[in-house]
Amino acid sequence: MAAFLKRLRCPSRVWKPLTFSSTRYPRIPSNPEIEEELIPGYVASRYYPVRIGQVLHNRYQVVGKLGFGTSSTVWLARDLTGRRHVALKLFINAQSMGTQLDIHTDIKADNIMFGIGDDLVFAKFEEQELQHPSPRKEVDGRSIYATRELQMSKEWGAPVLCDLGSAVSGDLEHTEDIQPDIYRAPEVIIEAPWTYEVDIWNVGCMIWDLFEGGSLFTGYDPQLRTYRSRAHLAEMIAVLGKPPKSLLQSGSSSHKFFTETGDFLHDIPIPNSTSLKKLETNLEGEDQQKFLAMMDKMLQWDPSKRSSAKDLARDEWIMKNM
Repeated sequence: MAAFLKRLRCPSRVWKPLTFSSTRYPRIPSNPEIEEELIPGYVASRYYPVRIGQVLHNRYQVVGKLGFGTSSTVWLARDLTGRRHVALKLFINAQSMGTQLDIHTDIKADNIMFGIGDDLVFAKFEEQELQHPSPRKEVDGRSIYATRELQMSKEWGAPVLCDLGSAVSGDLEHTEDIQPDIYRAPEVIIEAPWTYEVDIWNVGCMIWDLFEGGSLFTGYDPQLRTYRSRAHLAEMIAVLGKPPKSLLQSGSSSHKFFTETGDFLHDIPIPNSTSLKKLETNLEGEDQQKFLAMMDKMLQWDPSKRSSAKDLARDEWIMKNM
């Protein structure tokens, strides 16, 4: 009887796929170019050929197009198993196929969005697509859809990290140049091998910027009047002290900025010595102590001394302000 009542409360454990029209839609001429076709250097083969109504991985049914980028498109989809709506970013990347992308490498305020807490927004989007199918064009067997606007939500959910276009696998050793200039980790600047910890440094700098209302490091070179790595390192030294020799020994470009004994090459003056505590101006007492303790877990010269994302999720200051 209990099982029967449970079935009454939840008559279907999964959503059934909807039927979207494949013939009744506004047709767009092959010319002019639209949507992702307008991106400079557009190559059609870089984009996954999506069709509204198709079910991906026997789970996600594509409802409509939310947007596009330089190598991918973003779609609203129905999670048939999870009975919810999700946004899917679909792209083709032969090197990453079947590989989990663990390191974001490009964390900044522009790549953080808020979840939508009002499910009616998705229901209306879905209804609009069923009643008024999106305009599209057919080019070489591919469908290029017009983006459908998602109505503004009245309720916001938790922040979500987006734009994985620059993400890489954590299983490999990396040395390539990454990250927004002012958020570059020291190991990236000196071209030392890097991995997960670059994201931790990146997040620490971004949190400081958002919370304090200004950049912790700017990398502004007063002589050249632009960002330069040497100015960035000089600012780090002013706040964090000298970098450990072990880090410098791992960087193929360390010699450009430091002597063999670890002294900074003074092509540019090091700013006056300071600290995170002296620079922090918004908090007092215990709140300030906890905030600075969290920052100290992320902003370490030595990547191995930075906390993991899992540990930071349990940090006192973060837990209090969630």
